[in-house]
Amino acid sequence: RVVKVLRFIRALRVLVFSLIHTMRSLVWSLVLLFVIMYSFGILFADAITDYILQKGDTIPQHTADGLVRHFGSLVTSMNTLFRAISGGVTWEVPAEFLHYVGPEWTV
Repeated sequence: RVVKVLRFIRALRVLVFSLIHTMRSLVWSLVLLFVIMYSFGILFADAITDYILQKGDTIPQHTADGLVRHFGSLVTSMNTLFRAISGGVTWEVPAEFLHYVGPEWTV
């Protein structure tokens, strides 16, 4: 019995050790993902803000609402990007609003 328990503990120790070392890579992957979403969130939020300030009242109301809803601030831009990456929203919906800003933003 003791031998079986020791084998189990050894296997458990190897499993925990492997998980701990895998977490290190996972954390760095999440940091990289956050930096990418942060960078593109800044770009999208800035482009939308400039577009709304320049065009003003000439933008249709539903377009302005969609732009603000998806890219109105850095937080909402990052939220939209995260949902597009994770499958919470298809990219077609936010990209449709970005197309009004310019076709280079939807490529």
